[in-house]
Amino acid sequence: MPPAVGAARGPLRWLNLTGANPGDLNGYPFAVNILSKGQGHLPRAFAKPGSEKFVGVDYTLDAGLPVLEDVSAYLLCSIVDILDGGDHYIVVGRVESFKRHDREPLIFHRGKVVDMAPATGPR
Repeated sequence: MPPAVGAARGPLRWLNLTGANPGDLNGYPFAVNILSKGQGHLPRAFAKPGSEKFVGVDYTLDAGLPVLEDVSAYLLCSIVDILDGGDHYIVVGRVESFKRHDREPLIFHRGKVVDMAPATGPR
């Protein structure tokens, strides 16, 4: 089974496909950017309503998809399924490719950026 990723999102406007039938989006490509520790300002900026998400944000394109500069990693995915979660959609994507950088990831937990606690004891 190929690697998969899930994301819970609001209406499908994040895909710029408002009014699209979720069943028609199988195979539609999208990118998942894993932010790095120094990018704590970005989660709130991208969560705000509006279509100008990338204004003032440095990014490049990989396979036509936006990849933010200085991320810890990114995944290039294609939609496998979209599930109705009531007030949001759950998008399931197949990971087609990924790239990891040597940067500590950002952890956004309970509305704030937190540091990862070092592991203690045996695993």
